[in-house]
Amino acid sequence: MTSPRNRKVFTGLTMASSLVWMSILPAAAVLAHSAPTVTPGSVHLTGPIRPTNGSATFTASASDPNGTAEYQFWVESPNGQWKDMQNYSTNNTFTLATPSQGDYLVVVDVMDQAQVAAGDWNMAQTTLPDGVFNGSTVSVASNANGSEVAKGASVTLTATSSGIFSPLYQFWYQDPSGTWHQSGAYQSSKTFTFTAGLSGTYKFVAFAKSPEAANNQHGALQSNVGTQVAYGTASQVVLTPASPSVVANGSATDMLTATVEDSHGDVVANFNGTVVVQVANPQGHGAFTFLDSFGKTADGAKVAVANGQGTVLTSALPIDGNYTYTLTSDNLMSAATSAGGTAGQGQVANVTYGSATVMTTAPSDNILNLQSSLPNLESNQVSSATVWVQLEDSTGAPYPTANGQYVNLTLGGTASGSFAATSSQPTATVEVAAGTTQVPVLVYSDQGVNGTITVTATSEDQSQTPLVPASISIPVDEVGTPAAVTVRQVGTVSGEVLYAADVVDASGNTISLGSGAAATFAVTDNTGTSVNPGAVLDYRTVSTTLTGSVLGSSSDGPAPANLSATSTSSGQLEFAVSTHTPGNGQPVTIKVADTALSPPLAGTTTWDFAATAPGFVESLPRFAPIVNGHHGLQLASVTAGETAMVSAQLTDQYGHPVQEAGQPIWFTLVGSSVAALPNGAMQNGDRYEAFTNSQGIAAIPLHVLTSASPSQSFGVELAGSSGGQPHGPVFAADHFVVSSANYATTLGLSGEEARVTAGTALASLTATLENALGGIASGSLNYVYNDEILFQSSNSGVVSFGSGAAASGSEIIQPDGYGQVTAEMGVTGGFAGGLYAGMAGTATITVTDVSNAAMPSASFTVTVVPGPAITTPWIEYQGQHVSSVNEIPLPANTPVALQVVNVD
Repeated sequence: MTSPRNRKVFTGLTMASSLVWMSILPAAAVLAHSAPTVTPGSVHLTGPIRPTNGSATFTASASDPNGTAEYQFWVESPNGQWKDMQNYSTNNTFTLATPSQGDYLVVVDVMDQAQVAAGDWNMAQTTLPDGVFNGSTVSVASNANGSEVAKGASVTLTATSSGIFSPLYQFWYQDPSGTWHQSGAYQSSKTFTFTAGLSGTYKFVAFAKSPEAANNQHGALQSNVGTQVAYGTASQVVLTPASPSVVANGSATDMLTATVEDSHGDVVANFNGTVVVQVANPQGHGAFTFLDSFGKTADGAKVAVANGQGTVLTSALPIDGNYTYTLTSDNLMSAATSAGGTAGQGQVANVTYGSATVMTTAPSDNILNLQSSLPNLESNQVSSATVWVQLEDSTGAPYPTANGQYVNLTLGGTASGSFAATSSQPTATVEVAAGTTQVPVLVYSDQGVNGTITVTATSEDQSQTPLVPASISIPVDEVGTPAAVTVRQVGTVSGEVLYAADVVDASGNTISLGSGAAATFAVTDNTGTSVNPGAVLDYRTVSTTLTGSVLGSSSDGPAPANLSATSTSSGQLEFAVSTHTPGNGQPVTIKVADTALSPPLAGTTTWDFAATAPGFVESLPRFAPIVNGHHGLQLASVTAGETAMVSAQLTDQYGHPVQEAGQPIWFTLVGSSVAALPNGAMQNGDRYEAFTNSQGIAAIPLHVLTSASPSQSFGVELAGSSGGQPHGPVFAADHFVVSSANYATTLGLSGEEARVTAGTALASLTATLENALGGIASGSLNYVYNDEILFQSSNSGVVSFGSGAAASGSEIIQPDGYGQVTAEMGVTGGFAGGLYAGMAGTATITVTDVSNAAMPSASFTVTVVPGPAITTPWIEYQGQHVSSVNEIPLPANTPVALQVVNVD
């Protein structure tokens, strides 16, 4: 062997004697003596890499057919010296003591017993060294110390080891494509440098071993796995639409991807922030739009970029003809830190902003679709269902015909029916007039015939583009008595889930005729219970035509009051549901009961709440809103030279505040150039970026120019991102400029009486909203229109608002539109009984503007005195007036205490 180990050998004399002895034996005897030998490649050595309790046990194995193997164990200690630790024997195990820190190498030589006796050392089969590491370590780090480096930069790896004799190192790194690269053969150098030619995350590792150790997991010690992120400098923004065209029908959408690339065209994988995309619209405002998270439209959108890419949906409103729109990018910004500063690349400069073109395709009304208002018809008697003939475009969206179309309808199927109630009419023709999308037609079943009625619609006028035919099959069944209420999901409407509740018989057929169809539905749910105590659902009643139209412009409110006692004559109720508050997020049950039946029948469905997600913004008004509601319009009045604060709150999709600091919010001016942002910008469309505080609120001051004139106005749009989700814009506030004479600053009182007689009504009391000059604040743009004025009595027994059982200690009334609030007898919409003086005493009347906390309250004191005493006193028993008209039964032959009272 070439190892520095000192092998155990016999003396030359002994070896020579052996050779002489072998030379005089017959040839057959020599062959017989040398036949047993250890099979090459059969020797193995196993043992631990780390010692346990200061020692490590190794086991050797070998194949020696027709012979006996003997094993010799050699050890290299941490100082690099080899030593024979267990001489040849049949013992194939060896326990190594590791008294000192460092790496130990163990090898085994194996020979046949006869070969050992003969000293035939060249026949020894030897294993590769197995390493034992007692407290040895190796680590590796990059010169960037975890910081990101630019794409193309050199990355130097440095290994550090301890407890390894004369260490040699080998480095490996994995590039972002997943390919591993090595530094070459083991070298004494502790460093290795490579070029980060790709953007992304690199992984790297180092191995260390002593010179005699094997280059495998038994001889080399592996370090930790380190990472290094390399990125290219943001050089350009590339816009890529998912499709080169979009159908202009207001519902079809196309995904636009904004990609941040370096100068080589690679994605800057570490870039997080925002980019603005806009459209150059040749057809005027609003034809091609971006959809925000509320489904609203805007000419531009602030897109959240995560890992170098961001997306936004685009849509085109119905137009005539085909057009090409140019989409542009601008204002690439990096994400902000929680402290409101910048992170990563900060504000990106020297970026080339790319654009893209998208064609809009004018839709054509070339598809017919049929819908039935009921799932089945009855054969008990002649029954009917409304079938809606709807025109759709190639995307399946309803689309109004441009020229008008005539549609032929025919009836078929196994059951007989008609388009007329009293005669057989198997065909009909309807006109879908220009500008409409659908028309209704009644389909009647014949009494006593079960089966299926099939309605088929085809185009009548073949000179136009033929309409794609459509058909619908309506089962006709014999319907029994009401047996259940079913609740089924039938679609979505205005972002809400649309349900239909049907009264059905035992076979599941909807009852649409007779007494069973006269249903009175009550909708309830188990929100607010222990299942989900914080949950609230909003409900809307929906028209029964299945067209998806919503009755009313706002939510009817939570169950059960809003949909209780909703009567129908068709045995069917439609309602839409949306989440108001998710509570703990646990599913709840919606129950629909037909309360007209005895006993009532009910059906249920399960409502699953969507998980709350940040990423929305809501305005915080400086003044009370004129139009209340989620993300509703806010109105406020300001005066020339005033500084007004505009605030925004981050929320989840349910409008709940999200306390997340450091998120960017954009404040965009809309309207007249009469207010300036903190950076001095004041033109329509100018933006200012602010960052949220620990409460998730961002606020900026808006300075109204001293030259601003009354009747001028401006608004503020909000947009921002949180959690990587785009949202906005939200219209924050309309500010109307009013003169100081129109701006209410104080409350005045008139008509008050300081001393009144008990039992009488006070004269009229007027609260006046006054301006800073002491005059009445009024005017067409006066904010006081919707102030709520609170009148309070400190002692309702002395002075109350109203008399008798309806008397109360406070009332709220709004101004009359001219800055005055009058409380007097008989005022319509005011206090029903006026101000009434009760018993003798004093009471303080306080008037407060509850809509404006900055407005100081006004008050005065009323003294109520008794009237002149009457000549006949009252007789009272236990506080009750006793008279001929107010007789009080008393026990016979029992003395009672009566009281004589002087009254006015």
